[in-house]
Amino acid sequence: NQRVEAFGRELQSFADLVAGHADLRQAFASVAVPRQSKRDLVSALLDRSGPVIDELRRLLDLLADNDRLPLVALVAEAYHDKSMEAA
Repeated sequence: NQRVEAFGRELQSFADLVAGHADLRQAFASVAVPRQSKRDLVSALLDRSGPVIDELRRLLDLLADNDRLPLVALVAEAYHDKSMEAA
């Protein structure tokens, strides 16, 4: 399914962006940064990247709301593994 693949690519792209920027990793991991600020940062990053699949935005918002953004790389890896199994 093309939508499944596109979602996986966008999720991995966001995970790569975070992995490549120590300041982002630190902000997402910090308990001193409010969750709403993390959600706003995610939104700004997604807005700058162009059109984004709505489900990705909702997933990242959910991770931000639950203070789990540091897990985005693991989520991307798990998604990739499951989509490969399904294929």
